Amino acid sequence: MDLSLEIIWIFFSYFGDFVYWLGFGISFLLIYPFLDKRDREKTKWILQFLIPSIIISYFIAQILKNFFQISRPCIGLNYCPSTYSFPSGHSTIAFAWITSMLLAYRKKKIAYLFLPIPFLVGISRIMLNVHTIYDVVGGEILGISISSFYYLIVNWISKKNLVKKLKRNGYYFRKLLHLLGIFFVFSRFLFGQSLTFFFLLSLAIVYTISEIFRIKKVYFPWIQAITEICSKKDESKKIIKDPIYFLIGLSSLNLFDDLVFYIGAIALIIGDGFAGLIGKHFGKHKIVWNKQKSWEGFLAFFGFTFAYYLIYLNPIYSLVLAFVGAFLESTINEFDNLALPIVIGILIKVFISL
Repeated sequence: MDLSLEIIWIFFSYFGDFVYWLGFGISFLLIYPFLDKRDREKTKWILQFLIPSIIISYFIAQILKNFFQISRPCIGLNYCPSTYSFPSGHSTIAFAWITSMLLAYRKKKIAYLFLPIPFLVGISRIMLNVHTIYDVVGGEILGISISSFYYLIVNWISKKNLVKKLKRNGYYFRKLLHLLGIFFVFSRFLFGQSLTFFFLLSLAIVYTISEIFRIKKVYFPWIQAITEICSKKDESKKIIKDPIYFLIGLSSLNLFDDLVFYIGAIALIIGDGFAGLIGKHFGKHKIVWNKQKSWEGFLAFFGFTFAYYLIYLNPIYSLVLAFVGAFLESTINEFDNLALPIVIGILIKVFISL
């Protein structure tokens, strides 16, 4: 291929590059608080629809790549990417972007001017010999589907006024999100250590920025709505730190090998999550050393973690780790999301070295 033509195709390819859109998203987050109220309202769709659609599309495309495991047409060549081929991640992202723009951006005529670019992204992936036409078409369909579905869900939530309705059961919604942290375990398994660490750290940074905005009364879509549902009355005027500790705790664990990460994550996500739920529902017998916690919650933590640990460890190690985790959870009130995974991670490291 002629060098000048190759440069043109590489240029168009960047419009479907996740790193490019990540840079755009971070830059926009830094600029957004300094916009006046009118401009924030005009650009709110970028935070509410565009950036989430691209992120969701990227991760679903990666999951499907690992599921289908179809080799690229360029396999064996020096420039060939190491990831699988189907579906094309660039095409998925590009069509998620244009679909969000066509659905959510008020100035439709401007949106239509950008319509050729996603098609050029798809063609560029074929011309650069990193994808087949099937990969590209699959990515296009996936990007359109994800972005459209996401748009419909967001509008449905807005019309149903679900935030106020869910607020009534805020504690259970909070624990549901806690248990959904199991996604990071699957992320480690599917995407590896580096990408999971990047995702955890990015989420921690975005959440912290959102909380700072909330305190300063600057609207930040989605995350602030979730915070509103989950927050207690005495937390409304201060930064809610539990999710930050949760994400930093998992990020710290993610620096270690798979076994340490899985064992520590189970304690934090499964053990702590079910301890809270069962303690809330059935916790009638308070623990002597901490009247805020119950024996029912203690036993729930111990039982769930012990059962999971038996998959990876011998019964003695499982018993010790489950008991230590349950004791820590029942003792620490504020920093348990941070201390729990780190202590369990250190303990399993010690056991492995014996």
